[in-house]
Amino acid sequence: MIRTPTRHLRITSAVGATLALAATALGAPPAQAAPASSVVGVTIGADGRIYGSTIPSAPNPAPLSNVVIAPPGAGISAAAQADGSLAVFTIGTQGGLIVGRQNPTGGSSLSFFADGPSNLAPPGGNVTALSSPSGIHVFFAGRDGAIHHTRYSQLVLPGAGPRAITPAGIARPGAPVGAVLLPNNVPAAVFAGTNGALFALTAPSGTWVTRQISPTGVTTPGSTVAAASTDTGAAVFFTPPDGALLATLLPATPVTTPWQYLVVSGSGTVPAGARPVAARLPNGTLVVAFAGRDGAIRLASNASGNWSAPEAATQPGVAPTAAPISLTIADEFLWVGWCGNEDRWWQLLRMRWPRPLPLPGDLFSFPAPNLRAGAGVALVTL
Repeated sequence: MIRTPTRHLRITSAVGATLALAATALGAPPAQAAPASSVVGVTIGADGRIYGSTIPSAPNPAPLSNVVIAPPGAGISAAAQADGSLAVFTIGTQGGLIVGRQNPTGGSSLSFFADGPSNLAPPGGNVTALSSPSGIHVFFAGRDGAIHHTRYSQLVLPGAGPRAITPAGIARPGAPVGAVLLPNNVPAAVFAGTNGALFALTAPSGTWVTRQISPTGVTTPGSTVAAASTDTGAAVFFTPPDGALLATLLPATPVTTPWQYLVVSGSGTVPAGARPVAARLPNGTLVVAFAGRDGAIRLASNASGNWSAPEAATQPGVAPTAAPISLTIADEFLWVGWCGNEDRWWQLLRMRWPRPLPLPGDLFSFPAPNLRAGAGVALVTL
């Protein structure tokens, strides 16, 4: 998940100055540069256990579970609970939601429970958690093609479990669901439907409402849709079949507006199956990141006032093509995490955000043979 403070922002539509980020030599982050906040990354290992990494104190991934939780490389999400402790979410081997929380008895491991029934979703499917003033919201696309949701008000505890909040068949089972907090503190979810249209879910009065916010066929069914908050709603980023990177606006209020979009970058930019993620920086800049065809992490931003075409933030070959990546913001740093190639399995890119982009990025790599290249990953700031 992405946790960002809110500041003023406007979206601009021109394709302008490029973003150039240089990767530094690999190595451990210097102690004097460590942020005051902790960045925690989690992933499902090749053995089905959950592994975690804490920056700066314990960057090498270590098991957080003693038993198999989910299929290797499964989708995963993480959030900060009301007390600042870690909560982790995945679709387990039984096809149900598995929740991990800080062990009440202490120690570095998590305690886990199944919340709700089995066989709700494909094992290892995508899951998304979003922190909000009303609690932690969790979304995923079930076996029935409906979007399922549950909410934890303060701390994650077993409850009634997820329930469908859309009609069946609207989404591909296990497909990614994006989530964003709108300026009025209303949580929202976005996804690519089976008809190739963009859909949005909001619950301004407590009942979830499903809206189609684009024409049909604007994107590939089941593809990744990313979102970041703006002053007037959320910027929703998506990819049409030709591989362009596009954005549209989701208004904070459920009004019908003419279909409009802006071109961040033209056709062929985003490889098929890519997993873009987006964040709003505390200085108002929007950033979109994804793994490119050449295995480099690529970023675009509107830091200059216009959108930049995505440029390589790392050298080629550090990530499998279209690998899942995750963003989080901790103090003055933007962190990007993914499970990389060969023996450089756990990789983190750090960029200082207060200055206008472009920025140099620091690339850190930690050998982790128990992880799988291209596995699902989640970063969260605690």
